[in-house]
Amino acid sequence: MHSSAKEWFDSNHSLNYLKKADSFPHRKEGEAVLLDNISSNAKRIL
Repeated sequence: MHSSAKEWFDSNHSLNYLKKADSFPHRKEGEAVLLDNISSNAKRIL
């Protein structure tokens, strides 16, 4: 696993991201577009 991927297993790293996430411009719009394009029967998303 790439070292940058490993950091997401650290709960402090994930919580720090979530504290800042709502301040990212257009984040909610981007997530909405992503979710609109995921099949309802998708089992994995890469």
